[in-house]
Amino acid sequence: MLSIIINVFDGEKYIAEAIKSVSDQDCLDAEIVVVDNHSNDTTADIVQDFLKYENIKYYRTPLKLSLSEARNFALQQVTKDYVIFLDCDDTLKENALNIIIGEIRKSPNRALYFGAYEICDERNIKTITSQPRIKGFLVYILPIYIVNPIALCGAVLNLSYLRRNDIIFDNRLNIYEEFDIFLNLKKSLIKYIPVRLANYRIHESNYSKEKYIAAMTESSRVYKKHRDRHSRIFVFFRFKAIALALVRSQNRLRRLTSLSVSSLIYLYILMKVYRRKQFAI
Repeated sequence: MLSIIINVFDGEKYIAEAIKSVSDQDCLDAEIVVVDNHSNDTTADIVQDFLKYENIKYYRTPLKLSLSEARNFALQQVTKDYVIFLDCDDTLKENALNIIIGEIRKSPNRALYFGAYEICDERNIKTITSQPRIKGFLVYILPIYIVNPIALCGAVLNLSYLRRNDIIFDNRLNIYEEFDIFLNLKKSLIKYIPVRLANYRIHESNYSKEKYIAAMTESSRVYKKHRDRHSRIFVFFRFKAIALALVRSQNRLRRLTSLSVSSLIYLYILMKVYRRKQFAI
């Protein structure tokens, strides 16, 4: 039923906690696929301790890949019908897998199932819960590219659907690779699960000057890929980043920087949409 993919690079600090959050769950029809993106630390040694379990597999890439390349590599190794991507610094909530399986059985053949998640700091202390309100009203009424409440750690992808439609992660993307995937899906094939399924961890390595610059480049690339299909209201594409910039960091200067960069991205896309005379909803 479920393959849980854990992509990791130099993740010795968190990898054991991520694997344990999955292996400790009472779910028989699940496999864990750990893809080590050529780590330089003790990640491999830590994962070896878990390989005594038959449902845990470990693969190490022969060289360092981009995040999207590593995700695509992982998709080639799985044997189940539905896939969850769990980064090495994130964890699943207790009983999340059984909840997901129950939702799949109630509503089969969806392309994407996703739930709420909690944002935690390095000490695993909750900072905020990201959960669409009114039992998913926003998700069902508004296209996901307006609110984009989906975190990959709390999302389940239908592998058969991806393969039938030749949908893979764009190897040029390392920040918005999952958002790019979501924009390829029909809204009618997306199901919201009103339960907290995962913990999404925020720490210093999530933020850097290089990532902000890359985010601007990638958001422009994603916009260009999908503008013909979504351009009429694609101007709202960066609203999520603008909002989260105010809550994800304790540092005031970093908050302002995040907000400024997100606003520039928003204005850039607004200008693009206006030029195409497709701003009217």
